[in-house]
Amino acid sequence: MLERHQDYVLRNITVGANKTAQFSIRLATDAPFALRSIASSNMPLQGFQLTISGFDDRKYVGGAPLAAVDSLLNPATFFIVYPQITFPAQTTIQVSVTDLSGGGISNGVLVFRGTSLYPEGAVFGPQYPPNFSELNFRYGYQFTLPKGTVSVPSVLASQALNINSDADFVVRMASSYVQPTGDGFTIGQNDVILRDQYGKAYSNDWVPTETLFPISGGQNLGITQDWSVPDVTIFPEIYLVRNTQLLLDIRRTGGTQNNTMAFVLHGSKIFPLS
Repeated sequence: MLERHQDYVLRNITVGANKTAQFSIRLATDAPFALRSIASSNMPLQGFQLTISGFDDRKYVGGAPLAAVDSLLNPATFFIVYPQITFPAQTTIQVSVTDLSGGGISNGVLVFRGTSLYPEGAVFGPQYPPNFSELNFRYGYQFTLPKGTVSVPSVLASQALNINSDADFVVRMASSYVQPTGDGFTIGQNDVILRDQYGKAYSNDWVPTETLFPISGGQNLGITQDWSVPDVTIFPEIYLVRNTQLLLDIRRTGGTQNNTMAFVLHGSKIFPLS
């Protein structure tokens, strides 16, 4: 079996004050999905509850959070789902969201992170050599993002994250930051889609940037907790053969000026041994 990083994103979560609303996510047809963690973006800091049910109507995740320390309410932490929940391909996951803040929820986002499960050889997925050594390494990339609006977003498509010719590279974490003199970072106005070298996406929709490339120092996040790199690990790792690349789509729906934004891949160079 080959495991491939996968995010299923539920966007446009809008719930009235102290109300409950129902949403759904349709899984892809090509692979089952193993849910391992959940994160939120642009949701009330200490004011929502969610319940997940799958193909058999069992409620897998629920409860009544009491305080912001509950990780489902903390916008800078992934809630770990253990043991994992495996949903068959083409399943529709039902998600019930309740506002507990008293102020309602507008355009919130939930990220359901896990792995797509493929038979060996069904998708592109290079693996470690039988024997190897590794060297801790980081790749950095910079892109300029023009300001955008919700109705007319600024989009950079298929930006290349190139890997050098000297060694394979395995991605284990990622991060990002806005260069000085920029607007900083605002939740709800920055999203990404990560793709393999052939353009196959690792998500079903735009992923809030801070949940895949956490923002250094929480630049202008406007929240108490800041994301940090250890909060967002990429599992399973993404193995990249030398002289290949990942592709990154970047979207910006706000700002007052152009931003130069840096994206960093954290991991190791892999050197085969005879």
